[in-house]
Amino acid sequence: MRRITGIGQDGAQLVQTLAFVAGLVFVVGGMIGFIADSKKDGNGPITKKTATIMILVGCCLGALGSVITTGSDTVWGDGAADRGRITIPQ
Repeated sequence: MRRITGIGQDGAQLVQTLAFVAGLVFVVGGMIGFIADSKKDGNGPITKKTATIMILVGCCLGALGSVITTGSDTVWGDGAADRGRITIPQ
């Protein structure tokens, strides 16, 4: 059972990393789209609407790692993970 849990944690870490990298790509692509659109007076290869959607999707993908960590600690863990919690020694 411990080996399955380790594989699950490794898989979650991989998904978090891939989502973060994809989020960065979307945000950078959206910003480049805004720059290209402004340089070509509104006739760029990516419209402002598409660039805005790319930035929003990138932000959501970047936050996906936090959602996965919090959700997995809540559902499968005891909720006492060191990540994201403040521990006050007594």
